[in-house]
Amino acid sequence: MAVVTLTKENFKQTIESNNFVIVDFWAPWCEPCMVFMPTFEAAAAANPDIVFGMVNTETDP
Repeated sequence: MAVVTLTKENFKQTIESNNFVIVDFWAPWCEPCMVFMPTFEAAAAANPDIVFGMVNTETDP
């Protein structure tokens, strides 16, 4: 499953409607976040039964 972009509009619904959700809180200026992103995306691709979501803390603090 692809990584889901989580926002203020869909965060609660996504968390409540899935049994297991892994969330990465990141920001475009955060170098460690950017380095980790491919690993997170690979984990999402390898585990289609788990929802992987990312929250951009700049646009959705």
